[in-house]
Formats: sequence, structure tokens, C-alpha cells
Amino acid sequence: MNTEMELLKTAVQNAADKGIRFGAPMEAGQLRAWETRHNVTLPEDYFAFLTEIGDGGVIAPITPDCDTLVPFGSYEESGHSFAGVGKPFTLEKSWMPDWGDTIEGAPDDEAKLEKLMDKRWAMIRRDGNITLMEDKTDNFQRWFLVVTGPCRGEVWMESEFGVLRYPGCTFSNWLRLLLEGKWDAYAAERAKEEEKERESRTTPQERCLEYLNSRKYRPKPTACMSEVRAFEAEHGIVLPPDYIEFVTTVANGSRPSRNYFPKLYTMQEAGSLGNLDKPFCFQTMEQLEKVIIKQDGRFHPHAIHLRWSTMEEYLDKRVPAENSPWVPPMLERINGCLPLWLSVRSQSRKTAFLILNGEFRGQIWSVSLQNGLNPYIDHRTSNGDRVNVMNFLEKIAIGAY
Repeated sequence: MNTEMELLKTAVQNAADKGIRFGAPMEAGQLRAWETRHNVTLPEDYFAFLTEIGDGGVIAPITPDCDTLVPFGSYEESGHSFAGVGKPFTLEKSWMPDWGDTIEGAPDDEAKLEKLMDKRWAMIRRDGNITLMEDKTDNFQRWFLVVTGPCRGEVWMESEFGVLRYPGCTFSNWLRLLLEGKWDAYAAERAKEEEKERESRTTPQERCLEYLNSRKYRPKPTACMSEVRAFEAEHGIVLPPDYIEFVTTVANGSRPSRNYFPKLYTMQEAGSLGNLDKPFCFQTMEQLEKVIIKQDGRFHPHAIHLRWSTMEEYLDKRVPAENSPWVPPMLERINGCLPLWLSVRSQSRKTAFLILNGEFRGQIWSVSLQNGLNPYIDHRTSNGDRVNVMNFLEKIAIGAY
């Protein structure tokens, strides 16, 4: 601990000419009285910081809108509360509902689950922790120090997506990294480690179902292999293996929700297009490149967009039905593809579809009535895997489609 504090004091001295300033240190007796009153023992390095360096202040920005370290001595006067600080902070790992995390052992009842989720959020925002910095803008973020429970002494981060744990990151480490301009790199590396850990704990099927349930897709039961083979025979096609894996092990589409967004198309719904065996409009990369160059004068594989006016000569001549189930209805005119996912039931929103033949077989592109077609050439996830039906929901979660 002494080494950590010496490193922190050095970082404070080195940052003195950068506009960093702290409030006056607190009296140790004042802190001991607070600990007795709330039945909490503050982490040793935080106690030392408050008594030897300063209390609160203006420091290196942790976000463009946040450069204030919350003062402990006027914590409640600044809009925070110590009401639950003595209660246990029960989490031992990151908890990200927006990534599909739920509550283990929760009942299969949406109303009861919502109550448990609300209770978990209340614990996070109240119990066993002290706010260090808080960005209250639209991209809400809060960095807090855990003072009770199994992760006592660590700094965590809360956002609208959940809470991230930084294992072993003490207050003195956190503040030193921030003062030295190294926090962003540390946090980014920890995020990569977190993603690897999450992937190692779950199968692709489990991750898909977590995502579907967290976004209230209401997944339908899986299809059996005999249904898949019958579908292929009916349409004269061979489905990509990852699509077969998805509909037979995860879900064969989703049930409509009250708000009707988003949704997954079932195999049977997609089959109603009736033109699955016909050639997809672009059979080779060379053909696609020529079309893009004709439209834009150049070709950039990572920024491709095809307007409907450009697409017209490559579409089927059929006229979309007035009551078309497809969004956009123009999907009826794109041959050799299978609609997968609809963002919202609106004529202007995106649909992701799976290409069934040609050089782009197995790739997932997107289309909208307003903007036309967006090809994703050799699209890959953060770990380098090709985006396929088993992992494309994770790309949707970060806005990639």
C-alpha cells in the first residue's frame, strides 16, 4: 500500500502544472468518526488520500464532460447519499443487462424478473459504494469505489448498460492512471479482457439466447432438422451451415412483441419470398466493384452503399404486394437472399438478410427503403471471426447493422 501511495503522490506532483487541484485534506479523526457512524472501514489507500493529499477537486477529465472528483467531506451536500454505504455490495463480476446478463435463478416471469432487475440496480446505486466521479450527460457514467463486500477496495464503473468491474484496480491505481493519462488505454484493455472472459463462459447459443431475451424478442421454438431439409427441398437450395445451426439450436424466428420491434424472421416467413433459388443480384466481387465505380467513381470495400436507383436493373421485375410482409417491400425484388432481422416495423428501418448463392454466399448485408443496400464485405467480429448468423446479433448490439 505504501508503494501505491508513493506512486500516487509522485503522479500528483507531476500533474501540478496541468491545472490539477485538490481540496484541503481531512482530519483522520473526522474520518474515524464517520466510519463508526456508518459501520464501514474505508479502503486504506482512499483513507490515506483523503488525509494526506486532499478531498475532492478538479483533476484530469475522465470524459469530456467530467473532471470533478466528488469531495467526501461534502458528499451529501453535493447531491449524493451515504444511506446505504454500510450495506453489502454483492456483485463479484461485471453485470451488463444490455449485453444479455440477467439474474441467476430468476423466475420465468417477466414482471417478477423486472422487479428483481430494479432491485439489483437499486443496490448498485446505493449500497456499499462511494461515487468518485460522475458524468450526468446523456451518456451517463459513474465511477465508484466499493467499500463493502467481496470486491472492497476496487473501482467500478456504472453506465446505462450495466456495471463494469476493474479487478484489482484500487483507488490509488485508478487515480494515478487518470493523472498520468493512461486510464483510457487501461479501460480499453480491460474491456477486451472482459469480452474474452464472457465468451469463454458461454457458448454462442447461450449468448444468442441471452441477447434475444434481454431485448424482449420472445424467441420461437427451434426447428428440427427434418423441417430444414424439407424447406431446402421445397425451394431447391442448400442453406448455410450457420443458419441451420441457429434455427435448430437457438430459435426459429421470434414472436411479435407489443411494440413489434425488433424481430427475427422465421424460416417459413423468409420462404414466402419464393425466389430463394434464383441468383443473387451480385454474383462476384468483380461485378459489385464495377457497379460501385459506376455509381461513385471509386470503390472502397469498407464504405459501400448502393442506392435503389443503381440497384434497379439488378432487381427482379416483380412488383411488391401492397400488403407486403417485408420491410422494406423492395426485398421481394431481391433474389437469392433470406431475410433475417428487422430493426423496427417501419418502412424506413433496416432489415438484415442472408445471401444464399454466389461469391457472397453466407454473408449478411442490410437494406432499407430510404437508403438502399449496404454490403458488409468480409465483415468480422472484434476477435477476427467472420460475422455469421450465430454472432450477428452481437454486431446489432453495437450498432454495426
